[in-house]
Order: sequence, then C-alpha cells, then structure tokens
Amino acid sequence: MIHPLRRAASLPFLLAMTVLLAGCAGSPTSPGTPPPPPPPAVVDSTMIPGSYGLSTVNTKALPVVILSDSLYTLEVTSAAATMTSGHHFTIAITTRETVDGNVSIYTDTVAGTWSVSGLTITLVSAADGSVATATWDATHLVVTQMDATARDSYGYVRKP
Repeated sequence: MIHPLRRAASLPFLLAMTVLLAGCAGSPTSPGTPPPPPPPAVVDSTMIPGSYGLSTVNTKALPVVILSDSLYTLEVTSAAATMTSGHHFTIAITTRETVDGNVSIYTDTVAGTWSVSGLTITLVSAADGSVATATWDATHLVVTQMDATARDSYGYVRKP
C-alpha cells in the first residue's frame, strides 16, 4: 500500500508536469478536412498564456487511475492550469484517493514560472525548484511524468 505521505510528496512533481500540458489539444480532423499545418520551428510564447483544462491522462478521458494496488487507488479527476503572459503558471489538480475502501478527495496546487526555448517549454516550481519540460507541435502540448512505478502523459485543452 502506498502511504498517503508518498502521494503528497509525489504530487508537486505531478502538478509541475501537468502544467506543461497546458497547450492546446486539437480536435480530430473530419473526413475531407485538410491536414493541420506543419509544426512551427519555435514555440511562440505569446500563444501560450491562457486557461486550460485537463482532457486526458494516457489518452484516456477523466477520471483516470494512475496508481493502484489491492488496497489503494489514486485517480486524477480534474485539473486546471493558468499560464500568464508574465511567464507564471498555476495548476490545481484534483485527485480521488481510496485507501482500504475509504475515499478522500484532494486538490493540490503548484505555481512557478515558465519559459520557452525552441520547441521546449520549461516549467519551474516556485516551491521546490523542480523542473518539468514538454514539447509542442502547434496543436498539442504533451508532458510525460515518469517515476519508479509509472509513466503518465497528460493532455490539456485551452478553455474558451
């Protein structure tokens, strides 16, 4: 069983990684629709600021189980990210943790700064200096979180 403190200790990294997903997840192309334009050579940092909602974890719709064993389950149920033109970010992620049949809901927040170099967006947590990166293809921004037991990809969509 994973101890609740392990969950809390891993969430700042998880949150920093999810913020990187704050790009746009595009809609599927309809038949007869021309393909999307090729990805840019660099990320235009003026296109990043905005509010985003988590749409997928590992290409699955929410809620998604990200950790599980016989008496423990951790699910991501939602997340919201804000990227500002002043190169600051805030991400709030809501998880549902079930330990031996007891359910708890947590909302954890991480904040920090972001920067762009080429096609890479780098986010740095103000709390602990942890760094997360992502690549952007003009439509999607995907971040992969890896730890000793899991590899998870988070996808966000820009809110209107």
